[in-house]
Amino acid sequence: MDPEDFTEEAPPISEELIAYLERHIPKKDVRPTDNIDEIMYYGGKRYVVEFLKSLFLKERNYYE
Repeated sequence: MDPEDFTEEAPPISEELIAYLERHIPKKDVRPTDNIDEIMYYGGKRYVVEFLKSLFLKERNYYE
């Protein structure tokens, strides 16, 4: 999902929110012993973090 796909304006996203999410849902490597359901669940959470980061950067014209 690309932030460009949304026609309505998103509410403001703070730098503090992005930092909080990065601390609590950090990127992590997948191990061969990880359960596929847990990998997919965590991947979904990371997707939301990355999506919000892209909106944050777009708001500040850092993202094209």
